[in-house]
Amino acid sequence: MDFLNKLFGNQENDPENYFEQGKKLILKGDLEEGIKLLRKAIGLYPHIINRIYRVADKLHAGARSKNKAAGGNIYFSDGIGELEAAIAIMELLSEFESDKADVWFKLGVLYDNHCCFDKAVKAYERTVNLDPEGPDGADARQNLGILYSNKGRDISGIK
Repeated sequence: MDFLNKLFGNQENDPENYFEQGKKLILKGDLEEGIKLLRKAIGLYPHIINRIYRVADKLHAGARSKNKAAGGNIYFSDGIGELEAAIAIMELLSEFESDKADVWFKLGVLYDNHCCFDKAVKAYERTVNLDPEGPDGADARQNLGILYSNKGRDISGIK
C-alpha cells in the first residue's frame, strides 16, 4: 500500500490514475507493477479495458516497426521489450474478457511473433472456438495453418 500511496496520495480510488501510472510503469519496463495497476484500474472501472487494449496495440506497432527496421520477419528479432509488454497486457485482458475472440486472436499473434508456438496455438484455437464463423476465427484458422506448416506438423485436422 505504501507504493500506491506514493503514486496517488489521496486519489487512490481513481481508475484514471491507476491507468496512467500503470501505463508509465509498463513503458519503463516494470511489467509486474504496471500490470498490477492496470488490474486495479479495471477493477474500479471495467470500461477502461478498451484504452488498455489500445496501449497493447501501440506497443505491438512499435515492436513491429523496430523489428522491420532491424530486418526481422514475423518472428521478432528486435522490439522484444515492447512485444513482451503487449503480451503481458493482452494476458491481463484475456482474464477479464475471456469470451472475446479479438482478445485471443491478438494474443495469438503476439505469441506467434515471440516464437511461443504452443501458446500461439492455444490462443488461436480459443479464437476459433469463440468465433467459428466470423473473421477472427477465419484469421485464426489461417494462422494455425501457417504455424503448423512452418513447424512441419500435420494440418489436416484444422477446419
